[in-house]
Amino acid sequence: ETEELQAMTIPSAHSLKLLDFSFSDFDLSEVETALAAIRMFTDLNFLQNFQMKYEVLCRWILSVKKNYRRHVAYHNWRHAFNTAQCMFAVLKSGRIQNKLTDLETLALIIATLSHDLDHRG
Repeated sequence: ETEELQAMTIPSAHSLKLLDFSFSDFDLSEVETALAAIRMFTDLNFLQNFQMKYEVLCRWILSVKKNYRRHVAYHNWRHAFNTAQCMFAVLKSGRIQNKLTDLETLALIIATLSHDLDHRG
């Protein structure tokens, strides 16, 4: 699964509408949400700034996604993804990113994606 994700073309943030505060994930497939999460990491320059290996990022995104409980109505992968998208839009559209270190920005995105892991309800 990691190899398949790595081989896919990542759509632009613009085409995914990741910068929009009116963003909706309803039209995205499960794979597209993973690709969109990778796009956020890419556009925030995390791969370069933290020497992240692309394969490791893909594996981490898939691992986080899989560890959300599918039967949970709200605190699931889609909720985490939407939370990350909102943070991404805030970081990219305003001046807040200029006030944060790269590490603080990375921590915010990781926190938004993983904040409800293993939530039961």
